[in-house]
Amino acid sequence: GPTACPDFDRAGPCCPTLCIPIPQVRFAAKHYTVCEGEGSVSIELQCVRPTDEAFSVAYKTRDGTVGAPAVAGKDYEHAEGVVNFEVGETKKTIKVKLIDDMVYEPDETFEVALATPRKMKAGAGNLGKADFNWRIPHRCTVTIVDDDFPGRLRFGSASVYPDEQGNTATLHVQREDGGAGNVK
Repeated sequence: GPTACPDFDRAGPCCPTLCIPIPQVRFAAKHYTVCEGEGSVSIELQCVRPTDEAFSVAYKTRDGTVGAPAVAGKDYEHAEGVVNFEVGETKKTIKVKLIDDMVYEPDETFEVALATPRKMKAGAGNLGKADFNWRIPHRCTVTIVDDDFPGRLRFGSASVYPDEQGNTATLHVQREDGGAGNVK
């Protein structure tokens, strides 16, 4: 029978002798929000193009690049590893630990990226040098909401328009820069 290429990423979208679909893995959401005191954030991976072979995908965190960056070792624990998808599996979850402090700070972000999936090799514990893709959908952003301060409320938009009958209007209220206590 036909043999598969040794690695999905080296084969490109098609092997020279046999077309083999490359699995596609992405984050279930491009943005996750978690309160600092939660202890960790669970990030779901989805295989949106499964194959008939087991494969692995590496992941890695980095400090945020927009707004107030979360810093590894101060706000969250740097994480990197490999997630194995067996044949037929389409969802996996990775967890990143958060560091709860009792210091007021603005909401902070960090990112998680995925590498190109590779065929799972028997006994392989790592994927060697992984090629990480920091673009969406291969990257997600995690916002850590400071829960040491009550925060502030603001309206989602400056203007609000009623429905066609003029009976109701929807106001969106957002809580930022803190989450301690209840809003009454």
